[in-house]
Amino acid sequence: MSNNEFLSSGVCFRTRRIFLFGGIEEDTVGRAIRALYAMASLDEKKPITLFLSSYGGSLDDSMGLVDVMRLMSCPVRTVAIGKCMSAAPLIIAAGEPGERYSMLNTTFMLHSVSQDTGEGCPDWIAGMADAGKDIMKRYAELLGDWTERDVTHWRRIFRMRKDRFFNAETAWDWGLIDAIFSDKEEEE
Repeated sequence: MSNNEFLSSGVCFRTRRIFLFGGIEEDTVGRAIRALYAMASLDEKKPITLFLSSYGGSLDDSMGLVDVMRLMSCPVRTVAIGKCMSAAPLIIAAGEPGERYSMLNTTFMLHSVSQDTGEGCPDWIAGMADAGKDIMKRYAELLGDWTERDVTHWRRIFRMRKDRFFNAETAWDWGLIDAIFSDKEEEE
């Protein structure tokens, strides 16, 4: 694989690393899912590491990636780098238990779903609002299952009318991650 292929795809097959940097959207999630399946086809047991740095994006697409990660026969490690916000913490928390990491200076953020309803009839807008409530309920339930905090903790955060920023230590305390990388030898 040439350096250009590596940079454009965000994947390194030799080290079994996937880099999802930027928006969590259909195309970026699609590339990550294709890379997961391709790596799993080469070795069904060897771990894959997903590095994530994102302000967030589509919660629907995050749910799709999470479903695939959890179905993989090989463990999927997750590493938060720089920023892990909005829909991104769900992906980090969905990693292999005991293998969910953050870099020391990563900023995390959670908030309730925001939707651009644009134009539409009142029934369509009400339907979008109901769908937003349903997906946030599911987000809180999943975090309640995968972390050290129960679903009420996460629901309380999602009901806040502002962004809830926190650091890697808080993410560790809440159980979103299992360890914080702070030295060179830790991230091997």
